[in-house]
Amino acid sequence: MPSNYMINYTPTAKSDFVSLIDYISDDNIDAAYVMADKIDNAIQSLSEFPYKGSIPNDSQLRLRGYKLLVVSSYIVFYKPDKNTETVSIIRILSSRQDFLNFL
Repeated sequence: MPSNYMINYTPTAKSDFVSLIDYISDDNIDAAYVMADKIDNAIQSLSEFPYKGSIPNDSQLRLRGYKLLVVSSYIVFYKPDKNTETVSIIRILSSRQDFLNFL
């Protein structure tokens, strides 16, 4: 049976997560909790299925080994590593942002 990958967040990804939840909670605290759960559940699923996300269209992101996971209107950028059996969460950004400037 395959082992589950370890999930690691970069400091920037942790900050992204907190910022987006803070932003949503300014308008609706319940919606913020719902979104936090959705994003967290999606990220935790990468432990069992680390390659399930999409391959980015951008060639630079593909060369870096990034994958992306869309959760509602947010995009989780991550890198699975087969050798170490880890998934590094790089950024969590709004799909409305020009994410190439943030990566």
